[in-house]
Amino acid sequence: MKEYFKIGEVSKILNLPVKTIRFYEAKGLFKPSKVDEESGYRYFDEKAIEKIAQVQFLRKAGFSINDIKNISKEELAKQEIELNEQFQKLRTKMHILKTLDKKDEKSFAYFISDAEAVGKWQLISGDNPFFKFIYFLPEGKGYWIFERWTKGKILLHSGKVATYSIENDTLKLNMPDMPQELVFKKVDDKQYSEDEIALKENVDFPFVKDDSAVGFWKAIAVIDKNKADQIDPSKLEEKEGFIKKLILSPDGEAIWVRGNGLAPYSCKWTKGMILDQNRHTASEIKVKNIHGKTYMIVDWKSGDYIYSGVVKACYVFEKIS
Repeated sequence: MKEYFKIGEVSKILNLPVKTIRFYEAKGLFKPSKVDEESGYRYFDEKAIEKIAQVQFLRKAGFSINDIKNISKEELAKQEIELNEQFQKLRTKMHILKTLDKKDEKSFAYFISDAEAVGKWQLISGDNPFFKFIYFLPEGKGYWIFERWTKGKILLHSGKVATYSIENDTLKLNMPDMPQELVFKKVDDKQYSEDEIALKENVDFPFVKDDSAVGFWKAIAVIDKNKADQIDPSKLEEKEGFIKKLILSPDGEAIWVRGNGLAPYSCKWTKGMILDQNRHTASEIKVKNIHGKTYMIVDWKSGDYIYSGVVKACYVFEKIS
């Protein structure tokens, strides 16, 4: 694996202009790993690139140069989690405001309680693995794809509205864009919190280095999880996805380089798994060598997985270096 990268290569990896990297360096936010005395060329190793990615995140979040210089590792971890969550919620709310029509906007202007709805419901009719169980949180609170609810209606993150009715502890749910009505039987009346219903996997694994996984990876496709073992990555047509790149450092740090204007997201990895301590997910990774190229297939454990237990898709990456 390549040990050092030129500034132009770092620019491509992080989608960050060269002049911005030079500006951050001039301000003392990081240092190149080494400088060629004759040519003056600056070279960066993986640790340095991770530092630049952190700086990029903090600047986008509104931190000043002085703030970044003085921030502690503990505060950095805390801010990264909080700011990512806030930004995700803000994007969702902006999208809903743009797509919600006037009639539905009035329906959700205030909350109408429905004590019958609150609690856990189990699917008894309708074929949809993502809705094996659903929950109505107290006070109209939402989770997963459900932004919030009021009596008889559920506002989705897409801005569309689902409707429901309840009779004799049986709930009938009509989701937009789903031709089949889903029918649920009530399990209990407990007032759940979002944290209680989120699936939490064991992420407490020691770091075991895997040289085949260490490096910089470019996302080339998103595939159906059920077909992951049969697909030849070398024959896939390259398509843009939410994840752009993945960096796995030799010391167990992992960085997702994301699209949609979101800052890079840091977590951990060990042999065979990417470990997200914030979301409590352990995603399987498989490295394959095909026709002289190296590919990696990674389970994509998004909110669909956290709230349904179903892994719908995998990301396919090609090794850059």
